[in-house]
Amino acid sequence: MDHSADDLEFDAAAARAALAGLAEQVRRAGDEAPEAIEARLLPAVEDLLFARGYAGLNIRELAKRVGMGPATIYKYYASKEALALRVLQVQDVQVAAFVGAALPRRGVEQERWLAFYRALLLYYDANVKVAVVQNVAMPTYTWFLPEHRWPVAGVAEIVRGLIRDGRAAGALDDAITDNQILATHYMHLVREVRLWRSRGMRWRLADRVETFFPIVWKTISRLPER
Repeated sequence: MDHSADDLEFDAAAARAALAGLAEQVRRAGDEAPEAIEARLLPAVEDLLFARGYAGLNIRELAKRVGMGPATIYKYYASKEALALRVLQVQDVQVAAFVGAALPRRGVEQERWLAFYRALLLYYDANVKVAVVQNVAMPTYTWFLPEHRWPVAGVAEIVRGLIRDGRAAGALDDAITDNQILATHYMHLVREVRLWRSRGMRWRLADRVETFFPIVWKTISRLPER
């Protein structure tokens, strides 16, 4: 199957538009909480999630840390889940902006997927709290929340863009659905981050890309014709 360079090009404009829309969601979600409140709360929430996980996030302790009454926190956030999801949402916008900027606009699809993982894990190496909060701290059930309660879609949209481009180029296995490819992505990513965290974060995550990416690509790519 022949494709022009334009056919194989990642739709950067669409990705930027999607990220801009997500950023606007973040702003809207935070409209009720003044910026000064969020500036005090969200870093402390991130610190607690990193150190203790979701189970260790306690509103009363959070209030003491930031010098704010629990009633003030509950005025803007109905639960600790809402606070944790807000942190994830802000992180996701930042990660997606970095990874999207690093992704090649065109080229061999396998190389573009590899560049995606390198950029993502380089960001995690430079921002270890983000890596842990996104892949370790949150309970599994939050991954299956309905979309209106899970406004964290920036990186996922980049993966969907790679899937669309990969399908157009004939590089991905037609027998595997888009959701199965997304599941494969998250399964390997979460495993790598959790292993790294459990071993005391002794290595660079980016150094593991060459180990797990061939497995991901073999799973999702189209078998060569014989």
